[in-house]
Amino acid sequence: MTVLVRLATFAVALALALPATASSFHSLVHTSSGRDVLRRGIEDVYARELRGELAIGEVLEWDGDLVRARDVTIRAPNGTAVIEAHEARLGLDVAALFAGQLHFEDVKARDAVVRVLPGEEERTSLEEAFASRGAPRPHDALAIDTGTIRVDDATLVVAIDGPEVRLEDLSGFVRVVRPKDQGARVRLDRIEGRYLGPGSRLLGEPRFDAEGRVRVRPDGTEVSVDARIGLDPPMPVSVNVRG
Repeated sequence: MTVLVRLATFAVALALALPATASSFHSLVHTSSGRDVLRRGIEDVYARELRGELAIGEVLEWDGDLVRARDVTIRAPNGTAVIEAHEARLGLDVAALFAGQLHFEDVKARDAVVRVLPGEEERTSLEEAFASRGAPRPHDALAIDTGTIRVDDATLVVAIDGPEVRLEDLSGFVRVVRPKDQGARVRLDRIEGRYLGPGSRLLGEPRFDAEGRVRVRPDGTEVSVDARIGLDPPMPVSVNVRG
């Protein structure tokens, strides 16, 4: 069953369960029951189409396309939490959802943690969390476009083939795009934060700013990042990795 059919079935069932008036729907979205319906609907779409797990603690606000939620967690198939956000605010493109695409707009995440750890089948657990469940036809796979995400006070933890590296107090803009069954692309713009990793104490745990691109494909992952470390004088650093 395609994403479109599943979502259409869900929508019809919801419509039959409610009085078919605009005022009733308007009342629903402003109740805890209505927000819980939305929470379970989003979690269900993710669980049906992707191998990871999405858990939303509570939808705090649902006003048209605007959704505000707290305690949002995405886990890899083995249960490892790869993304956690204390609070997230986003515009949910409902029309795109019915077309088989998870598309967000004007996303803001606060107090988030992203972990890039070794995976069991893929190179990282983050890749596994967003991997397709294996749709019989590529056009049935769920496409994802997060839109531009504004992050504040975020943390990135990377521990692959070497010592752990932490980037803390992160702020900036991120966009993740995963076309239907074609890998994923991540864009990093105006990222600022503090470096905590090998040699960071000797450097005084310096701040940095960076921008870059990450491409995750079946044949490997490509990382291209240009950064400046806040020393005197500033130290430019370029990272280009393909694995």
